[in-house]
Amino acid sequence: MNFKAVLLFSMATLVSVAFFPAFRQIGTPVPATFKSAPQKTDHIQWMSLAEVEQALQKEKRKVIVILYSNSCGWCNRLERETLQDENVIRYLNQKYYPIHFNAEEHEKVHFKGKEYKYVQNGQKGYNQLAYELTGGRLSYPTYVFFDENLKLIQSIPGYKSPKDFQTIIKYFGDDFYKKMPWDTYLRQKSSAG
Repeated sequence: MNFKAVLLFSMATLVSVAFFPAFRQIGTPVPATFKSAPQKTDHIQWMSLAEVEQALQKEKRKVIVILYSNSCGWCNRLERETLQDENVIRYLNQKYYPIHFNAEEHEKVHFKGKEYKYVQNGQKGYNQLAYELTGGRLSYPTYVFFDENLKLIQSIPGYKSPKDFQTIIKYFGDDFYKKMPWDTYLRQKSSAG
């Protein structure tokens, strides 16, 4: 193979991994070289735990951690339907720093100055971070909402349709949770049409 062919192949591979998230592991940061490239809105701009902590120092936003398990059927449906909805994608990318976290992650992770490890539990196990974020009620998927200072707001378990998920992320993202209880918000939303 000549030098130009190798160089062309290398560049194509690098671009594929950087711009097409299917070719890289979820949570893997985009290479710094491509950080200034325009952000596409056809997929959620997932971030790692460390990236979110750094980003919050520059721009304050809410944080959502979506806990999932590879063996979870409802998580797969969430991926196929809800997290592919263009309104969900647009809103999450605009208002949140989104984290997609495998609750059965074997690697140690660090979040908010603390280290979390994998805990074997029978045939499977869980990462201590997932256990802490769910208050010990491990259920997947679970959506964990944090404010702009990484203060836990609330965890919500269970599959949500695109419409229901949009209602939830707007409740937190637009600060309605500070102004009214959830049931009041839903009544107002349904009476508004």
